[in-house]
Amino acid sequence: MHTWLLLGGGLLALYLGAEALVRGSVALALRWGVAPLVVGITILAFGTSAPEWVVSMQAAHDGESGLALGNVIGSNIANLLFVLGLAAVIKPIKVQRQLVRREIPVLLIGTLVLALMLINHELSRWEGVLLLVGFVAFIGYAVRAAHKQATRARHEDVPALPHIGRIPAWWWLGGGLVALWVGARWLVGGALALALQLGWSSYVIGLTLVAIGTSLPEIATSIVASARGKGELVLGNAVGSNLFNMLAILGLTAALFGIDSRQVTPVDTVLLVASALVCLPIMRTGFVISRREGAGLLAGYAGYLVWLAWG
Repeated sequence: MHTWLLLGGGLLALYLGAEALVRGSVALALRWGVAPLVVGITILAFGTSAPEWVVSMQAAHDGESGLALGNVIGSNIANLLFVLGLAAVIKPIKVQRQLVRREIPVLLIGTLVLALMLINHELSRWEGVLLLVGFVAFIGYAVRAAHKQATRARHEDVPALPHIGRIPAWWWLGGGLVALWVGARWLVGGALALALQLGWSSYVIGLTLVAIGTSLPEIATSIVASARGKGELVLGNAVGSNLFNMLAILGLTAALFGIDSRQVTPVDTVLLVASALVCLPIMRTGFVISRREGAGLLAGYAGYLVWLAWG
């Protein structure tokens, strides 16, 4: 019971912390004159990936690099197979052509580079720095490209938030960071306890329970967006989250602590690459992800979970 309380409390604290962090940081950024478009690309993208970030950092700090790596790999696979598949089954997703031309190639290149780094069973500090450099380059490129395509910045580019004063915004920001830290401590502790009870490695727990748990905000957002016919938000969120996970989260974690990746199996690496590669042909078939294609993505993810449990 104690283990499940830690897991549930950790997930709740991570969710509330990410929400508070987004509210506070967006309010401050807008008050300081940062364009809403830039806020959407940077702060909001960071906010949705904050649970994965703090959990990975906490796990690596505690010497559980397998949990940190499993969290990122599992989240990336879940985003492209489970989240996109579920959203497409609810309602077919229309794909923006600029996404196929711009973000998808970056996602494919980043995934292939990560797969190559995993071959020697270690993510060294210099490889982490290389991933971080790629992240900074992508953010700069995305901001410039966004400004070229939209010279006007509108507040609709960010979630509608109630008016927040400067002092309350700092409270939201500070409270969010504290909640994220507490949530990460609880979730990592609960995950390690569950791994011992089930006889699984922390890496497998990271691939499954922790990865899905830290992706719950994206899952909930994607279901609502798909039901409202905003499928492009689902796709953009999945692709952006994966890029943040690989380049920023894994990059910073590896740069600070180094990551032992011996637990990563060839099946994990192949599926990580395949889930990114399958996006391009699916998205180019009329630039729509159909319900049948969504069901295929879900079936692929279900098969992977079965393999992890009994393989």
